[in-house]
Amino acid sequence: MAGCGMDGRELRTVGCLMVSYLSQEGALRMGAVCRSWREAVESETRSLVAVDGGAEDPVARVLPLVRRYPGLVHLDLSGAGLRGGAGRLGPEGAAKLADAVLSGAAQGGGRLRVLILRGNAVGDAGAGELARRLVGSERCGLETLNLEDNGIGGAGMRALAVALGRNASLRHLALSRNVDAGEGAGEGEGGGGGGQFGMAAAQAFAEALRCHAGLRVLELASCGVSCAEACALAEGLRENVTLEKLDLGRSGVPLSGAVRLLSALSRGACRSSLRSLRIGVCEGSADGEEEMEAEAEAGMLPGALEALCHSETLAELRLEGDKYAGHGWGAAAAGGPSHAAPALVVRALREAPSGGSIRSLGLRDSRIGPSAAADLAAALLDNAVLTRLDLGNNDVGLEGAAAIARLLAQGRGNLAHLRLDGNNLKARAVKELARALGANGSLESLDLGANHMSAAGAAAVAEALRCNRRLESLVLTSCYVGSDGAVDICDALRTENRSLKSLDLSGNMLGRDGVCALALLLRCSTPLESVIVRSNGLEAKDAVRIANALRENTTLRTLALEHNYCRNEGAGALAWALMENQTLRSLQLGSNAIGEEGLSDLVSMLRCNASLTQLTVRTSGSVSGRVAHELARSLQGNSALTSLVLQKSQGAVSMEWEAGDRRELREAWKNGKRSDEKLVLDAVL
Repeated sequence: MAGCGMDGRELRTVGCLMVSYLSQEGALRMGAVCRSWREAVESETRSLVAVDGGAEDPVARVLPLVRRYPGLVHLDLSGAGLRGGAGRLGPEGAAKLADAVLSGAAQGGGRLRVLILRGNAVGDAGAGELARRLVGSERCGLETLNLEDNGIGGAGMRALAVALGRNASLRHLALSRNVDAGEGAGEGEGGGGGGQFGMAAAQAFAEALRCHAGLRVLELASCGVSCAEACALAEGLRENVTLEKLDLGRSGVPLSGAVRLLSALSRGACRSSLRSLRIGVCEGSADGEEEMEAEAEAGMLPGALEALCHSETLAELRLEGDKYAGHGWGAAAAGGPSHAAPALVVRALREAPSGGSIRSLGLRDSRIGPSAAADLAAALLDNAVLTRLDLGNNDVGLEGAAAIARLLAQGRGNLAHLRLDGNNLKARAVKELARALGANGSLESLDLGANHMSAAGAAAVAEALRCNRRLESLVLTSCYVGSDGAVDICDALRTENRSLKSLDLSGNMLGRDGVCALALLLRCSTPLESVIVRSNGLEAKDAVRIANALRENTTLRTLALEHNYCRNEGAGALAWALMENQTLRSLQLGSNAIGEEGLSDLVSMLRCNASLTQLTVRTSGSVSGRVAHELARSLQGNSALTSLVLQKSQGAVSMEWEAGDRRELREAWKNGKRSDEKLVLDAVL
């Protein structure tokens, strides 16, 4: 976060530390690190990141740091990664923190602008305390509040909404992934059939949206919004003139409620400000919603989508379904298939002046099917505005793939990013796409993951790569390409392709021949900068082959080998290779059954390597204090590494490091002169 800009000023971020999975002793170590930097950076520190603090009482350790830095504007205490919830703030911790960083602003202290408390189990009580401080201080200057994944129910949501209506500074409120299924049902006045979100909360948010003059971003994804609650929100949105982004993805809004939202957004005052809209819909209606369904039948949806697609400001439109429940916008509405959202979007895009303003369109998990996909592709042939298209998990099949292929081959637009993962594309469909890809000159990234293309489809993609001169990123995760398909793709990249920079072959069981082909590719000077081969069953001998290739490679920047079986032998080979290779920046070895011997080799490598900035290792078994001593020595002579993630595999024995070992390691971090970097020290127990 060095050099992050806020309010037009260049803020120098110093001593930004992220700590995860720490015991009480580990949390004390975090405080000691910050104390060791105090004299040099106390007056300049503007950003404190203590992700997953993990202490039994994190507030007691964080509050002194907060009070020490009067210029603090960014505080991140995210705790979503903690196991079992240990060390999260909870309601009481949230209240204490709010007193220090929000109420403190009224006392002439530093004015916190960004507060991130993601995954801290603050609940309704903690949300209520935060809400009270948001309106209790006249000088509170908080602009961004992130409370995602905190177990906040309808009561907490309502409290935050009321506070939002009375707070003049907040610009970004993130509350996604909070209300569990069933919570808030029937809650508050006018339960309206009761959704998980709560009618009282919806009405409070509607009132806040009417009167709040500054809110730009509201994120309520995965919060379970019923039809009645969506209608209440819609009434508030009609009068809002500042909202730029609304995220209701994965919220299971019934179709009739979603139509009301779209209608309000397309015809309300915020039409001139809205730039990004995401709504996750589910089908069906609750009792008492027949009247709204009738209105949808009468034509509200066509008019709303037409107005949005013709908007001069809307740049991103994402209408998503529920892939788990089998629901989506693509199902036939009451008026027949022509009234389903994809068909209406197609019509609106065709009629939009100059193609409209939408640059990113997402219809993910919407069951649009082959026919609607074909219509959409045809409508985009002359569209010169759209640059991103996400049709993931839609079962477009052969017909849809053929139409999209025509779009790639004949389209006069600028489509640069295309996602077609999870679409039941077999080899024949992939061949259609591959033929078009070979001649396409605009596409920069293509995701074909989770399609059963087999080796035959991979061979077609390889032929396309021999001709294509623009594609930079290709994702083929879990595509059953096997050893033969991997050989074809690697051979094409090695011999003829000069544009691809990122290749993801995760979950494809590459086999011996596939790994050999990959190693041969890495020995050559190609534009390839990132190779991801997670979950491929790679063994130590495979890691050795890749390591030997790295000795000669001068272009690769990222190598991800997580969830394989590299073991100590493979880790050692990679370590020796990186003593010679001085260009790799990131090595990810999580979940590879690496023990103390392999970790020791990697630690020793850090004394010689001057290029690696990120290293992730998940150890198996116990790790002695000797490795801590070696790591400290290595860090003293290494000024490049800025992210070190050391985790233990599930069920593994903790790292057996004494207090002296930790102290030595702490001093090594301090003496590494990394004060202008973001340091990540994760799970060193």
